[in-house]
Amino acid sequence: MTAQTVLIRYFNALKAAIVFLERAVVARDQGPWGARPHDILGAVMSANLARLENATSAFALQARYQDRFRIDLQESGFPVLQEIMALAEAEQQASARLEALADPTAIKRKMVDQMLASRNKPHALQKQMAERLFYQELRRTAAADGIFPAFTAPKTIRLSSNPKNGRPYYVVYWSVYDGTANLPLLYTLVVEDSAASVADGRAEAVFEAAMRPPAGKPLRARAEQGMEGLPNTAVSKAFSGFVEANSAYSLTLTTIATAMDQQFDALHPKQLRRFVLGPFYAGGITTHNELMQGLLDKVDASADSWVLTWTMQELFSESEKPGQRRFWSQSPPQQIFYINTDDIDCVQQGVSAVEYHALIPHAAYQAVYASGQAAEVFGRYQCSIVSEDDIIRQI
Repeated sequence: MTAQTVLIRYFNALKAAIVFLERAVVARDQGPWGARPHDILGAVMSANLARLENATSAFALQARYQDRFRIDLQESGFPVLQEIMALAEAEQQASARLEALADPTAIKRKMVDQMLASRNKPHALQKQMAERLFYQELRRTAAADGIFPAFTAPKTIRLSSNPKNGRPYYVVYWSVYDGTANLPLLYTLVVEDSAASVADGRAEAVFEAAMRPPAGKPLRARAEQGMEGLPNTAVSKAFSGFVEANSAYSLTLTTIATAMDQQFDALHPKQLRRFVLGPFYAGGITTHNELMQGLLDKVDASADSWVLTWTMQELFSESEKPGQRRFWSQSPPQQIFYINTDDIDCVQQGVSAVEYHALIPHAAYQAVYASGQAAEVFGRYQCSIVSEDDIIRQI
């Protein structure tokens, strides 16, 4: 099997996994979090998974003319960060590259002429055509959702107020592609704002103005697009810089939320979630987890020889320590975050709750089940099984 064939097979499997995960997210009655409603998280996840799907589709086309590609085969099973950054750069250059490349009609004509003259496959011309298709795909996605980048700046997608204290609170999300773990991460945050500058409905006014479309433009079709930054414009830029510098996978949610609470006197993080996509396992390609790989290698169809896992971590504030005013100084309120000490995973990860999920084709699940090792492989995972075009929750 050539390196190019392996790459194409890998990206086809990864794209299938992402597509079915999108379906699992939007299937509210059998979604990846069971009966618990996560409407906001599901909305922003769908948008980000669409961008990750766009990146995977572009990579699959790139693999048809470029047989060298860096994938973290031993840990995450995802492309390394450098490939994500290179793809973002290629997206910016797509229009210029298409103008420089040969016309597709001319390429097709040359391919026919070469096959008729020499009866050999026009490999070089096929690569030229694949390159055109790659940049055409990037130009198409740039005009729509785009691709999953190394960092997506925070956006406010919901705004309301706490009836007990009158503070406005924001629902914010952002995403990163972690360069050490080589994993896509999605964050959502519920944060209250006690700044005087956003009191008495002023935060709502800023949010509504930002969400209002320009004259002549259609209304926003998707609320998860949100407004850039926070309605509190005094701290919005600093907040964006903070999350960009403090969203690494190596940091616990407690570390991130505590640092946020300390750095921004007026911002009070009440709930922080992190959605960790991966690891991804592909039979005969990735090498992490020998037990999982050995079972996947037994699946007859390569299209069904994969498993995508993901984790959702959650941290919430159980109470707030009031600020203190002294004659010479004052201290802001402090959040007291809840760690579930009855769960060793929660303690180790510094979270209130953690959920593990796995998406697996039916044929692969049957292979694992037939081995008698299903409990060992999926002991802590809630499984969503792909059967044809449906997503079935494991019972």
